[in-house]
Amino acid sequence: MERYPIGDCGPVRVEVRRTADTLSLCVAVGPTTLLFGAGHGADLASRLRQADYTLSLDPSRERLVLSDVGVAIVAAEIEAVSLDGGVLVLPRRDLAALAGLLERAHEAVASLRQAAEFVAH
Repeated sequence: MERYPIGDCGPVRVEVRRTADTLSLCVAVGPTTLLFGAGHGADLASRLRQADYTLSLDPSRERLVLSDVGVAIVAAEIEAVSLDGGVLVLPRRDLAALAGLLERAHEAVASLRQAAEFVAH
C-alpha cells in the first residue's frame, strides 16, 4: 500500500491510499482510520462547507455532515475533535481547513488516476 499524505488539522489527518487496484480517501483520528471511496473528497468538502455555513447561522445545534454504515460525521461548536461510538464530531473552527484538505485529496486522486492511465497506454 502506498500513502500520499495531504495534511493535518489538529488530530485529524487526511491522506490518499493506493493499493494495486484501488484508490481510497483516508481520514484518520489518532489510531482510528475512516476509509472512503476515492471520489468522496469533493463531496465531503462541500458537506463540511455547508455545515460551517449552517452553524454560522445557528451555532446552537450539531449538524450532520455524513451518515454512513460505519460512521457518522457531525459538526458542532465544540473545542476539540471527538470520536466515540462511530460518531466523529468536528469543531466548527476546523471545518474550512478540513474542507481544503479534502479538496486537495480529491485533486491528488485525479492526478494519480491520470498518471495510471498514462502509464497504461
